[in-house]
Amino acid sequence: MNTYIIILISIITFNVNSQEIRKYKLYSKIWEFEGNSRKTVPINGGNYDLWKTDSLISVIDTVKIKNYLYSSFNEFRKDYGKSIVKFSDSLSNVCEKFSRTLTKKYAHANNIGNAMECINLLPILLITSTKKVDGDINKIIAETIFDSFVCSDTHMDLLLSETCKTFGIGVTLSKYTFNIVIRGMTKVIQ
Repeated sequence: MNTYIIILISIITFNVNSQEIRKYKLYSKIWEFEGNSRKTVPINGGNYDLWKTDSLISVIDTVKIKNYLYSSFNEFRKDYGKSIVKFSDSLSNVCEKFSRTLTKKYAHANNIGNAMECINLLPILLITSTKKVDGDINKIIAETIFDSFVCSDTHMDLLLSETCKTFGIGVTLSKYTFNIVIRGMTKVIQ
């Protein structure tokens, strides 16, 4: 009986602790991991500020964010020692269109062929810990879009894949949330 209890405790301990092991480091300007967990918190302490969301929305420029996305994604990949990738405007347009549907139905797309897909909803609340000294809020948001996937090893494996040669990125702002769709293709497309 004692042997069964020891085995059971070992299995539970291993499974609970193994889920906290992070495969990827977080290189965020505004977040850090809380201790050894996968929970992100504002960097250097602080809190998220619900009352700041409306004032933050008033300075968000989605056109600027979209202009930063490609360079921010390659900077993100570079942080992890990965090569830069090409982007497809046509694939990004498809991603953009699909990102608008995530508010109504949060699910991966059907029939995307041999593309890989990452989707996420990023609440603006998680960006409210930023300060003016942190830099251009639109650049920070573009970087944070990719940082929002760090807690998911599966998504990170796809975003950092060396087999994907072309990516498309779609981001829309829906009330208080950024809807994110990133797709990668193993072939180069325009």
